[in-house]
Amino acid sequence: STWYNLYATNEYGGCEGNSGYKAFLQADDDNGNLSDGTPHMTAIYEAFHRHEIACNDMIVQDSGCAGSLSLTAPDVTVTPGNGEVQLNWEPVTNAAAYQVFRTEGVHKCAQGKVVLATITSSESLSYLDTGLQSGREYSYVVIPKGGVEESSSCFGHSSDCKTATPVVMPSFQLSCPTGRIYAIVENAPSHQRDCMLVASGGFTGVVSLACSTTGIAGVSCVGPSPSSEEFFAGQTTTKTVSITVQVASSATGGPGEVTLTATSGSVQKTSSIPVTLLFGNGPQVAQFDDTNGVPRCIVRGTECSSKSADNTVHLLKGRSSLGPEANHPNTLDACADGGSGSYESDESLEWIKVKSTTGDNMKVDDTLTVEAGVYCWGNGSTDYADFYHTTTPGSPNWSLIDTVQCPGGGHQTIMTEYDSQAAGTNVIRVQFRYGGNDVSTGACTSGGYNDRDDLMFEVEGQSPITPSPTKNSTPNPTKQPTPIPTKNPSEQPTPNPVSSPTKNPTPNPTKQPTPSPTNDPTKQPTPNPTNDPTKQPTPNPTNNPTKQPTPNPTNDPTATTFVELTTPPRTGSAYLLGAAYFDVTGGDVWSKITDLQITSYYATRLQVYSKFGSATPYEATPCAWKLIAETATGWNGGSWTKQYPQWNDDGFKPVILPSNETVSFYVVALDVGTSYAGILGKVNTDEEKYSPWIATPETSSVGLVTMSHGRKGYSDSPFKPFSDYYTYGIWGGIKLENVDTDTSAPTMAPTSLYLPGDLESPMKEVSADTFNGLQFDVENLGLQPVIVNSFSARFASMGYHHMEVWMREGSHVGSSSGCDNWNNWCDEWTKLADTSVQTAGSGYFTSLGQLTTVGIIDPGSTAAFAIVSGKGLSLTKDGALSDSVQNDELRINLATPIDDYHGEGIQSVHPIDGLTKKVFQGIIHYEVANSLCAIQSMADWVDLDPRSSLTSGAGPQTDGIGDIGKPVIVTMPDGRDEEDMQ
Repeated sequence: STWYNLYATNEYGGCEGNSGYKAFLQADDDNGNLSDGTPHMTAIYEAFHRHEIACNDMIVQDSGCAGSLSLTAPDVTVTPGNGEVQLNWEPVTNAAAYQVFRTEGVHKCAQGKVVLATITSSESLSYLDTGLQSGREYSYVVIPKGGVEESSSCFGHSSDCKTATPVVMPSFQLSCPTGRIYAIVENAPSHQRDCMLVASGGFTGVVSLACSTTGIAGVSCVGPSPSSEEFFAGQTTTKTVSITVQVASSATGGPGEVTLTATSGSVQKTSSIPVTLLFGNGPQVAQFDDTNGVPRCIVRGTECSSKSADNTVHLLKGRSSLGPEANHPNTLDACADGGSGSYESDESLEWIKVKSTTGDNMKVDDTLTVEAGVYCWGNGSTDYADFYHTTTPGSPNWSLIDTVQCPGGGHQTIMTEYDSQAAGTNVIRVQFRYGGNDVSTGACTSGGYNDRDDLMFEVEGQSPITPSPTKNSTPNPTKQPTPIPTKNPSEQPTPNPVSSPTKNPTPNPTKQPTPSPTNDPTKQPTPNPTNDPTKQPTPNPTNNPTKQPTPNPTNDPTATTFVELTTPPRTGSAYLLGAAYFDVTGGDVWSKITDLQITSYYATRLQVYSKFGSATPYEATPCAWKLIAETATGWNGGSWTKQYPQWNDDGFKPVILPSNETVSFYVVALDVGTSYAGILGKVNTDEEKYSPWIATPETSSVGLVTMSHGRKGYSDSPFKPFSDYYTYGIWGGIKLENVDTDTSAPTMAPTSLYLPGDLESPMKEVSADTFNGLQFDVENLGLQPVIVNSFSARFASMGYHHMEVWMREGSHVGSSSGCDNWNNWCDEWTKLADTSVQTAGSGYFTSLGQLTTVGIIDPGSTAAFAIVSGKGLSLTKDGALSDSVQNDELRINLATPIDDYHGEGIQSVHPIDGLTKKVFQGIIHYEVANSLCAIQSMADWVDLDPRSSLTSGAGPQTDGIGDIGKPVIVTMPDGRDEEDMQ
């Protein structure tokens, strides 16, 4: 769609979905419903129609804001003061808010009005306009907004124009420093502040002074000194008042403030100083340090981060003016960021965190982890993060820790480690840059897309009682990252570098990138699922299916021998993986895999899945996998810890590995809501996907078993694989055991993923009954949960119409929680869809499209649905009990019309029992879910049939969805990358 349709065959060239005509109407609309017109629709239509680029798909009518004209003009009074004007007014019936306007000059309120404030009806109906020039005339009007049925953007009648002239009056002002006091509680500090008391306009008299604290316990205000001041005519008009803020070592609460109050007669002035208490130990969130110009954690702790876990503090987000980045450049030496590109499209450094690897406070000689949240351009292949540190913030001498390449595009987390070398204040710098791998230009490399930020934090000295041995500092990398092709917006790099990059070109690569995997399905690993879903895969590819596998090469065939296959010790950086896939291929003898080893990074919940055959092409096929292990409740894997996790009571179900066959694994970290948890792995830029990485010796009791490189996945989007441009291997391994010769291959998965269905309420004769919408109950009559994922409905006319679909637990008839069920005043309804559709007219059912949020109705329960459209669009007819429609799974009961609709509040204006029951004429499109697998399969990235023959997988899934007897709302994933490194 474009601004208009150049090839329209009639005079209406503006009927495209996002035409200029439609855009103007959307901007003018006051209630989200174009079908009832807009305040200036006639004028907009005429302007576009004279150029034949309007549209005739809806009635042209001016409407909206008519009711706001009933808002009477408020009665406003203005009172001039010393450089200020006080406005007060009486409330206006049904007004939702008031806007205050000011003008200056001879035309008074006739022109040049400037909005000063919007005051809601729940606030004090007054406004103080300060900072004015005494002796200068100012004019004001106050206009009420809103109304009984109107948008809050609709104006009522304006007040009369009121004029006032501020005058010089005898008075005094009080001001204290506005800088926040940061008090380290364990030091029991005291902070002195000097405030200023200034007389003006010939003020004389005694001013009494008092000090108080709010919001913090254990903090007192000592003083003020003096406790009063007297001003005499012709003498000094400025006095200094000192207060001391004393913090006890037991202080709690905050943030709070200390307030100094000055009183003379009926005049009272106050000035406050904000106070934040800082508690040592534990995680610390940085505050911006005005003196050094960078985020700083003032007290010692286990970690220091530039952002809080709830993102209410986010000091480094953005790059320079893009975002924008607050207090940029956030560097000790004023190293400025580049200003090219756009935010969340090109490079930016979002946050920095440094933390102890022991869980204790950061100490000298300890190994510290440094994490950086970055936004990588394209597929990330041309972006690098340089990590530096210094222990001399006053005159920084930057030492390079590491250089790490972006592992993918979009929001990523990059990390490295280094050994702290000095107690006291330390600083980390992360330089995130585009292109090249040469770090010789130092910690402030110029570039339009480069972003540098610093983070100051405190490091403790080691305890003199149990000192730890001093470690050698991490040397600078001996090998530079491999140069890669110049930046290209395609996710996959081109085999050869382009000749004219859009940004500064990088050197040609020293080797070609690995080609993308072939699309030829005949090259996929075997075995393939059989065409008959009831058949099991052949356990061992031999011509004689009854033949036993080769015995294990041991003298005692009943003996059990364990073999560990683990990755070599980790060196350099690691990559945080939300999930990982890998293959294990057996040797000449049968074995079984009895445990999985991982390297945790604050993971607390893991699940492990397995299937027979290679993971590819079934990474995005949940029903091909069997759950074989889940960590125990309360397990915490810690940081940088290589371990066999503690599994729950079901343990790790052994996986049979036939000779010379492949089994695959999928391990996912389900630390939902935790941005920086998962397992650690390495990235490989020059290895084929699922190519061998490590292997047991051929002479081992299990023969030559290989464990492969694999793919990365997402923690909050199960079975969604990451781009396969890079391969990833987990830092960990497996434990194997020799098996008896009568072991068979794993059992296959269920043959049925889910059963799709439609329940249609037959189209009746055309009726004149049209409404804003319908509410109706749907009962689940079956034995399995039902997933409702779309509707089709009947409409009275053709054209584009706004449409909403809502759902609630239980019937729409009756009341609960003090609210009528058919209303949404108690927020018991959930919006499933909010969209515009092109209706097909009264003779057809119009699809409302896939619901943004699907509704799940468990067996034996009822859910109410509401389909809401513009007035006069939903078509129905009178109904009787016999008009209820049902099949083996669902029953659609009679509907109740919605005569009046107010946005988020679904509302029928008449009592339910007072309306004739109607028939919902349409179709419910649903699925009967047989297992948890069906719920996982609803995600938009899932490929249920990667080879057009997948009807079974490799193991049964867990049955059940949610709590039986209650509808469940499930929001569909949007498939976007997360902000954390998955």
